[in-house]
Amino acid sequence: MANKLQQKITVCTSLYDMANYLLPEIKIKQTPVMDLLKSCPVSNLDFINEQMIKYKTPAITPLSAEENEAIGRFVYSFGKYDVNNQIAQIEEFKQYVFGLKCKYEELYKTKSRLYIVTGVSFGIIVSLALV
Repeated sequence: MANKLQQKITVCTSLYDMANYLLPEIKIKQTPVMDLLKSCPVSNLDFINEQMIKYKTPAITPLSAEENEAIGRFVYSFGKYDVNNQIAQIEEFKQYVFGLKCKYEELYKTKSRLYIVTGVSFGIIVSLALV
């Protein structure tokens, strides 16, 4: 369970870093969408593909279905508006992903300790039962 939360945090961090990469590219260079996403140096973005840009499909990540829908909507709408609207959309997406990241980090802090204590306790009980 702690690993799943860690994976969610990693996806959120990657999406946030991607948004930070996209902002100056949109503001200054105005690079085409596919070239921009292919040249993105952020790792762990294998779930973003050409299919998501052409068709409104949700992302396939460890996040919830609603969050995957939001990612899919962002990727689908990326590059379809003028520069100012695109910048506003990226800023809004950054805030959304940052909120998700904070939520999952808080869950990880509270739940990971519980999972570790439960696992260790169960291991001690099983080892005492075998002795």
